[in-house]
Parts: sequence; C-alpha cells; structure tokens
Amino acid sequence: MKKSLLALVSAVILLALTFSLASCGSDITGGSESKAYSVSGGIGGGGFFRSDAIYGDYYSVKDGVYGEGEPSEYEYQEIEISAGMMTAKAWNDNEYYEQWKKLFLQSTDNDPEGKFFDYTHNSWTFDTSKRVTVTVTKDGAPAVGVKVAYTYPNQTEWASKTDVNGVAYVFPNEDAGKVTVAGREIEFSAENRELSVELDAAGVKENVIKIMFVIDATGSMGDEMRYISAELTDVVSRVAERAEQVKIELSLLFYRDDDDQEKFAYHDFETVTEKSGLEKQLAVLKAQRADGGGDYPEAVDEAMAMAANKNWGDENSTNLLFLVLDAPPHENKDNITRCADAVKVAAAKGIRICPILCSGADTLCEYLTRTGALLTGGTSIFVTDDSGIGGEHLDPDLPDAVVEKLNDLMVRLIVGYHTGDFGTPIPYEPNNKTVEQ
Repeated sequence: MKKSLLALVSAVILLALTFSLASCGSDITGGSESKAYSVSGGIGGGGFFRSDAIYGDYYSVKDGVYGEGEPSEYEYQEIEISAGMMTAKAWNDNEYYEQWKKLFLQSTDNDPEGKFFDYTHNSWTFDTSKRVTVTVTKDGAPAVGVKVAYTYPNQTEWASKTDVNGVAYVFPNEDAGKVTVAGREIEFSAENRELSVELDAAGVKENVIKIMFVIDATGSMGDEMRYISAELTDVVSRVAERAEQVKIELSLLFYRDDDDQEKFAYHDFETVTEKSGLEKQLAVLKAQRADGGGDYPEAVDEAMAMAANKNWGDENSTNLLFLVLDAPPHENKDNITRCADAVKVAAAKGIRICPILCSGADTLCEYLTRTGALLTGGTSIFVTDDSGIGGEHLDPDLPDAVVEKLNDLMVRLIVGYHTGDFGTPIPYEPNNKTVEQ
C-alpha cells in the first residue's frame, strides 16, 4: 500500500506544483510545454529571462517586469524541460528547537546566530520560547487527532491536535501552567515541558489526506515558472496508479494584493482520487496566470485567514497547507493580527503549515513562515539555487539540511505526515541538471 500511496501522492503534488510554480507567470494551453529559453549568463541569473517561447514575451529578472518582443542584444539558449528540475531543502524547527531559540539571541561578531533578535522587540513577535511537547498514546500506540489545549487562567489560549506520532505542541506565554488533554488537566513547569499522557479511548485515524495549496500568483513569481511545465504530462501518467484505500482531497487558493483585479481565487476541495475531481482541478491549474502585485508585500495574511477558516471537515485526517510565496504580508496592525490568528486557527484544526519560500524572499518572510510551520507542527521548505532556476534564493544556513528535488521532497513530506515514515532524503546530484550553466 505504501508504494501505491507514494505514487498517488506524487501525482497529486506534481499536479498542484505544476500550477504553483509554472502558473506563476504562465498560460498553459493546448498541452504541455517542453522548451524554454535562458540568457547566455544562466537561467534567472540576470538580464532577461524568456518566460514564454510561444507568446514571445520576456521577463527582466533584474527589474522584475514583463515586456513584449525580444531584446535583440541578449542571446537565448533553447532548453529541454524535464520533470524534477527544481531543487529545495526542508527543515523542521521543532526537531531542532534549541537551535531555533538561538536565532533570537543578541548576535555578536563572534556569535552571529541571533538573526531574528530584532523580532523579539517588534509587533510581529510570536512567543515560541516556551514550547510544551505533549505525547499522547492509547494502549502504548500513538493517539492521533487528540485535542491538546493550553488554558490560562480558565480559557483556551492555544490549542493543537496530535499528529500521526501522537505528538502535539502548545506554546504558552507562561513558565508554568496546565494543559488539557481529552478532558484531563496536566501541569507543566519550567523544568517539565515534555509531557506524556496515556488515554483509555481515542479517535480512529482516517485514511484521508487533505492538501491545500495557497499560492502567491503575483508577477514576481514569474522567474520560477516554465521549468516544471513538463511535469503536467508526467502527472497525468502517474495519476493512473490509484491507491484505492487512500482518499486525497485537493484545494487551491491563489492570492495577489489589494489593488489587483482578482485578489483571490479559491477552488474548494475535490477528491482527486476520482477522475472527475482530478480533471476539474487540472482545468483550474491550466487556466491560471501570474500577474499583479506591484510592491513587495502581498495579501499573505488574508489568504492564510481564508485558508485556515475553510471547511476542512470533521474527519480525523492528515491536513496539510502548502504556502508558496516570495514575499511577506503588509506591516500594519490588522495584517499582523490576522496573520497570528490564522496560524492559531490552523494549529487548532491540526493543519500543518508547510511554507515554500521562492526567490526574492527576505528575512522577515523567513521568520514569519518558519514561525507558522513551528507553531503548527509543519515543515519549512526552501527552494535553492542548486538547479540554476529562478533568481537568487534566500539561504537560511541550515548545515544539516539535504538539497533534494522539490517534487520528491514534497511527496516525502506528505507520505510522512500521513504514515509517520518520512523516509530518507535523496540528495540532489548536480550532474543530473538538464541546464548547462
């Protein structure tokens, strides 16, 4: 079953990923594309990037604008596009929690770890310094989907649900207090923040995976499209391998910014293990094009609020939200509050936020997305420069992280969140690159 699940999840992820990066600046019509063009200086490395060999427009990586025609002074190289060209690395800050807390120390010349120090003194701050880990079991086995709440003094301040390994994280703002697990109150203190609970009864985990892609569809995402458009053909063939025992539902939410004509486009969950649902979502993906924006921040907070408050159902399912973006939200009180509330709602519903940072993301964007992943038990994903695709990517300096093919990484995570087996990352081999630099 695990093999068939892997194949099906691979198909769904590649399908959604085909939009998330390929639609960021593209129209896909009349089948899949197999070619793109790069300037002689390298893909996305500067000058102009030919975004569409069919329609004849171009993209200026340096200026972040589109134009028409083709700059004659730049020489273009035709590139054959194949599946699995994007590269990325994953990082789970809950697994490296002590290292995470060091990012908030005051940095010095000899100890530069505290790159997030300034965020402990501004309005964006989430208090992640007092995490309590709760492991819940029934008959010695992980209890999945159990609600764990931090109450202070008599109201719920933070709630989450146990994952496939029976683990939930809560983030109190006090050194001591109590958490409630299935009606039982358990105390924690500054010395005891690792709690274990054995239950007499627990819900049954459903064999359902719910995936939502929340995607920045503004023009700045255009430098990383095209290169996975060939995935579309690959997805269609791999979807044929059905896993009858697993139900996978896929939802899509595209967002832009305040002055854009289409600020949001939401498409509700469809069962993509059924042909009709798969075809419906596939048609949505084909119809998208990235444009709009105009300034650096985008409507991330509003999109996250919409996503978290959608109907994820009452099933004890695996809930994953992939946030594909390259810019943070606007910085005012409403945006800040909305962003924090969205993460809180997601955690209470057991939705694991897994952000995917694309080229152009800054340190604030890194801080906010890694925090959202930490608070919800998710994993941060960083697209890397290794493939040579797109503009320059933020390097968060994670020495233990393995660079992988992005599509394989995402499949590995989804299977892991559903089965508890995250597998072993397969390191990306530069010799497999299709593009010559």
